[in-house]
Amino acid sequence: MLLAVSLLGGCSDASGGNNRTGIKLDGSPRVPTDAGIATVATAARIEIDGKRTYRVSRQLLCFSTVTLEPVPLVQREGQYVHVGVRDGTVVWVASIGAVLRAEGAPPVVYYRGTLRTLVGHTATFKDGTVLRLAPEIPKLDPDSRLLAEIDPTADLVRRVTVG
Repeated sequence: MLLAVSLLGGCSDASGGNNRTGIKLDGSPRVPTDAGIATVATAARIEIDGKRTYRVSRQLLCFSTVTLEPVPLVQREGQYVHVGVRDGTVVWVASIGAVLRAEGAPPVVYYRGTLRTLVGHTATFKDGTVLRLAPEIPKLDPDSRLLAEIDPTADLVRRVTVG
């Protein structure tokens, strides 16, 4: 078992059951402490946007927002992530998506989800993901299936497509 945990780079049970992170993967909103591109991701530390470094908890909950299943932390490097921090230590990492870069265009991340609530410019999705929307995005209806185009450098949804 110790070998399996080491190979996953510090991931633990993401079933929403008995974990020590303080979050459940049952659709409850997960407001990140920090968000950005994981520029370094090891079993010991994670660096966000090449600027902010955090220790990683031994009980880290690292999961995909698509499946809510565990994913290896070390494979999140270069991806856009949300992190939950407690006492300077990351206790959970939500893998939002790959950062796509096209020549001459700003980086982009795509996230697909079903909107649960929209309060002001904060969208909460049925999987628990919480994203900030740009002010120019029009009001959206709950239960809408959305494709969000995220600016990972600003941690902001700049465009949505319904459907």
